[in-house]
Order: sequence, then structure tokens, then C-alpha cells
Amino acid sequence: MKSIATILAVGYNQPPPGYYPPPMEPAYAPPPPQQYYPQPYAPAPAYPPRRPMKPIGPYLGPMVLAIVGMVLLIIALSTPWYGITSTTKSDYDGDTSTSTTNVDVSFGGMEAHSKGSTDSITWSEYKDLYGGRSNLPNLYTGIQALIIIAMIMMILALVAVILHWAGYVPGLANRTSIFLVVGLILGIVAIVLFAGAHAPAYKADIKDTSGKGPWDSFIGSDTHKDESEYYSYSTSTSWQPSFGWILVIVFVVIAGIAIGLMRRLPPVQSRAPMGYGAAYPPAGPSYGPPPEPPAYNPPPGYNQPPPPY
Repeated sequence: MKSIATILAVGYNQPPPGYYPPPMEPAYAPPPPQQYYPQPYAPAPAYPPRRPMKPIGPYLGPMVLAIVGMVLLIIALSTPWYGITSTTKSDYDGDTSTSTTNVDVSFGGMEAHSKGSTDSITWSEYKDLYGGRSNLPNLYTGIQALIIIAMIMMILALVAVILHWAGYVPGLANRTSIFLVVGLILGIVAIVLFAGAHAPAYKADIKDTSGKGPWDSFIGSDTHKDESEYYSYSTSTSWQPSFGWILVIVFVVIAGIAIGLMRRLPPVQSRAPMGYGAAYPPAGPSYGPPPEPPAYNPPPGYNQPPPPY
């Protein structure tokens, strides 16, 4: 006969009638890791190599001519534009002497040189000398303004030629010629105005216009002689434009040649900063969001009750 302890132990392990244990949960399995699927993507091409500068040969001529034109105008501003030379010869009882006086007229005034000595007057002193009349000083002031503007045009032309050669501004050849044309016109106006108005302006200032002189013509000469039994006296005077006016004529010729060279330059495509192509390559497409992970499906029989014991 089984002991009570054995019966109790065996009966304890038996489920009561109608009792079903709770279903067992399946072992936990982590969801599969999310996978990122990139969209079709082509990497952006590398930046093109630095474009070489165009040959400087066709552009060297206009550059040099623009620089030469600026130098000529700078020298013209600092040198005389008109000159008067007077030579006096005297012979008194066998004693002969000769003296020469050169008067240079520039944008600052008049300067006379004679036998190593120099005497000068400014345009302000000139006005006081001729009773406040200032036709000649005003003429020189106007010519000086024209030359300064022409020099600025040559500087702009030089900058434009360099930009055209570098390719930063497409089709700049014609626009560069505009600066040269303006400088050329200003130079021609300065030459013609100075030649045509110098003598009338001088004549209006000095009033006393007896005989021939720079008040009578732009270029000329005159000789006056006085002789007697004991002495002879002669004065030869010549007047003509000086070095500064001639330099402007040379400048006009150089500007005309530069215009012709610029007209022959081909148009240049624009270049991006630092020498790269005009347009950077487009950026590649960005990664899209990852697709949604598949829905989790429980294994078969997950919700089914276990069979009875």
C-alpha cells in the first residue's frame, strides 16, 4: 500500500480536471536588420582640370600698345607743348655778341632759359601780367583735362584686354575697342584744339599784336634787322609746337593701331573662377529613405491551444 506521501506527491503533479496550461510562447527571435537600398546613383565626375590660358601672342600687341600709349600721355603732361626761340645778334664797332632765349610753355606756365639762367612765371602770374586775361591758361587747362581722360581710357583698355585674354568676360573685344576709340577721339580733339586756338588765345591776352609772332600763327618765324654805320642789330624769332604736342600725335597713331588689333581678336568663352569650366558638374542623387521592413508573421500554431493532456 502506497504511502500517503507518495499518493500526495503523485497527485500534486496531476492537473485538475478541465485544466489546460497556458500555451508556451515561442522563442524570441529579433527582427531582421533593416537594409538600406540606395537608389541608382552615379558619382559626380571630378572637376575638370584647370583650363590653360589662351596663347598671349594675339593679345600681346594691344597690351603693349596700351602701355606705350599711357607712357606717352604721362610724358606729354610733364613736358612743354609750345616753344618760342629768339636769337639776337649785335655788332657794335667790331664787338659782336649773340644771345639766345628759349621760352617753353607747358601746363604749369612759361619758363625762359637764357645763358644758363632760368626765369619762369605761373599761369596765375600770367593773369596778373596781362590784366587778368586768361585765354591761354584756360586753353592749357582744357587740353590737360582731355589728356588725363584719354590716359584713363587707356588704363581701362589695358584692363579690358587682360580680362579678354583671361576669358572672364566673353566677347570683350568690341567693348575694349570703345575705350581705345574714346582715347583716340580725345587725343585728336586735343591736337586740333591746341593748334587752332593757341594763336587766337595768345592774341586775345597780349593785345599788342604788332608784327609777326605766336599770336599771329601756330607755326612761324620772323626776322627783324636794324643797321647803321656804326652798329648792326638783328633778332630772329621762331615759334612752333613742342615735344608734348608731338607725343599726342604719336599716341593717336598707336591708339589707331591698337584698335585694329583688337578688332581682329576672336571672342573668348567665359571661364569660371580659378580657371575651371563655366559650369560645375551636377551633384549626384542623394540616398532615398530605406524601404519599410516586412511585417512580422508569427509561426503556424502560435494562437492554437495545446492538445489536452
